[in-house]
This record gives sequence, C-alpha cells and structure tokens, in this order.
Amino acid sequence: FPTGEALLKLGEYQLAVESLDKAIELRPENPRAFTVKGEALLNLGEDQQAIEFFDKALELNPQDLGARNGQDHSYPALAKISQEIKKFEEEQSNP
Repeated sequence: FPTGEALLKLGEYQLAVESLDKAIELRPENPRAFTVKGEALLNLGEDQQAIEFFDKALELNPQDLGARNGQDHSYPALAKISQEIKKFEEEQSNP
C-alpha cells in the first residue's frame, strides 16, 4: 500500500484508490490501507464510500486516529449535502 499512499500525497486520488484496491485485496487485514483509501475517496468527493472505509479501518484497529479524523470530515459533508437536497426539494415543491 505504500504506492497508494504516495499517490494520495501527490494528489492522484483516483490512481491511489486503484492501487489501494489491489493492496486491500492482498492484505485485507491491514487497517492503514482502508484509512488511506478512505482519504483518497474523501478527496474525490465520495464521502459515503469514504465513511465505509474509515469504518472498516476502525473495525480492524479501533485506535486508528487517521480513520477517526476521516470520519470527522466525512459526516459534516454528508449532512451539508442532505440539507442542500432537502432545500432543493422544498424549492421544487413550492415554485
């Protein structure tokens, strides 16, 4: 997974995700790979998917501060999107 982490640092988020998919396939017990993939997904705007990977990292290692930090950034983004959808739906029903 070092390649995925390096790609993340370079801002190559999609390539990082692809590299980390392979790393997770080879070593599914490695919580750091799940955390780094969550970070890459978060940077791609895939907040819901990112949360799933942070959750898996914490399942494997409850002390993973990177995964906890990722969750802290993901949930507010999802809440904001949910509020924007609700506002849009209200505007559509009250033209």
